[in-house]
Amino acid sequence: MMMAGSMFRSRTKEKEYIDHRKKHKSDGCDFCQLVKHHIDQVVGETAHCLIIKNRFGYNFWDGCGVDDHLMVIPKRHVDSLANLSDEEKIDYMNQIAKFENDGYSIYARAQGSKTRSMAHQHTHFIKVDGKAKKMMIYLNKPHIVITR
Repeated sequence: MMMAGSMFRSRTKEKEYIDHRKKHKSDGCDFCQLVKHHIDQVVGETAHCLIIKNRFGYNFWDGCGVDDHLMVIPKRHVDSLANLSDEEKIDYMNQIAKFENDGYSIYARAQGSKTRSMAHQHTHFIKVDGKAKKMMIYLNKPHIVITR
């Protein structure tokens, strides 16, 4: 049975993600580095937000393959939407509305979520390919995903 909102990375992408997190653990906030240096992940910008390509995007979402995985991040380091100014909130929500209108699913983890990997607030924009997997087997440890 597939749960709504289920998301997975391929084994290779998950390993790359874990290795990156271990290697850069003491480098500070990855998203703040993007704001400072505008690395090639940045695909859009507003007054208060960056739209970035997720380097370690999900391969599967809601039982389908993923065509595109972007994120919106506030330029200012905040750990919760509640900590944004009113102007920043409007800018942030306008981006969410725009991408939802373009066919992206919207996903964010709560501030206290055990699975949230970045303290810097961010929201995922995930566009699926619309091809439902007939079967999906997922094991967390060892990380294995089998689909048909």
